[in-house]
Amino acid sequence: MMNIIILEDSSKAGFGGGQRITLDVIEVLTNDFEVCIFDTNKDSIFNKKLEEMHLESIKLESYSKDSKSFFSMCIKKIASFTYVLKNLFLIGSFLKKKKYLNKSLVYATTKKGLILAFMIKIIYGVDYVYHAHMIENKITEKLVSFLTRNAYKIICVSTKVEEQFRSSNSLVISNSIKVPVTTSKTIKGKKKFIVATISSLNYIKGIEYFVKSFGFLENKKVMYHIYGEGPLRSLLDYNNDNIVFKGHALDVIEILLEEIDILVVPTIIPESFGMVILEALSCGVPVIATNIGMQKIHIVNSLAGELIDIKDAKEMSKKIDYILSCEDTYESYSKRGLNYAKGFDNMVFTREIKGLFKSYDFTSK
Repeated sequence: MMNIIILEDSSKAGFGGGQRITLDVIEVLTNDFEVCIFDTNKDSIFNKKLEEMHLESIKLESYSKDSKSFFSMCIKKIASFTYVLKNLFLIGSFLKKKKYLNKSLVYATTKKGLILAFMIKIIYGVDYVYHAHMIENKITEKLVSFLTRNAYKIICVSTKVEEQFRSSNSLVISNSIKVPVTTSKTIKGKKKFIVATISSLNYIKGIEYFVKSFGFLENKKVMYHIYGEGPLRSLLDYNNDNIVFKGHALDVIEILLEEIDILVVPTIIPESFGMVILEALSCGVPVIATNIGMQKIHIVNSLAGELIDIKDAKEMSKKIDYILSCEDTYESYSKRGLNYAKGFDNMVFTREIKGLFKSYDFTSK
């Protein structure tokens, strides 16, 4: 059996859309390949979910100490380079010991993993696939393009991501969703409405504008739930009983189905795919998102939510009030979201991912 070497990075101990997709890929590949997973944090949510799949990862080295001074940033750069060399040796030793060098393909899901995959290809001759989840800035885009020029394939989660590569070895495979319900949601008879965000709490996600929007709401039956952790957590801790910080969302689908009436995605940068938007629509939850990137495309194509300008807390509150103002309006958004999510069927994703890895000619090694 041929081997797929998965390179993941859970050094920040978070769990987002990218890692959810990695788990989907692993699930697809385990029936046809021997899957070997390397990760930087054995105690992460990602690894806990691996255990539920009766899988485990091999520990990679990672420098994760916060860098707040110029000196500590220099130390981090040096340490990171040292860990790259250690991880190269670890993975190379593993491949040699298992006699996998001529029958393996590396799958990298992050830029750290891509650097490793690039060097593994140079040193050990093992080909690699890169799963691109991000719309990069110009400098990083050039670096990623350089590192992927010899990749077997670049999987892009959307056309927005593929535009960065314009390469013969890139292709779009959209993330998928298993639509968990067939009937739309309703707000009929509700005494409280839950409006929520689900994301890491950092600057680019725009959560501070979501918190600020609460003060402009006319609907007095709304509560805000904020799911996620990150560096802005302490700065967002307002003294308001109607704004509740819930920590990591361990089961996003269950939370969307059982709790949330509207999902807000206030990110101030273009999303490369917006997995949480698709998850919300698959549960019949209307979405309010910023008017950029794939988040805009999802809302325009689905007609299952509203768009707002970035950093506009007042407009955000108006859209929340509007969606909750009429039961029929809410249900229309919910129905359209369900129909849109069906277009991202998990069976299509499974077929395309499996086909990509099976198309690799291991016999030519």
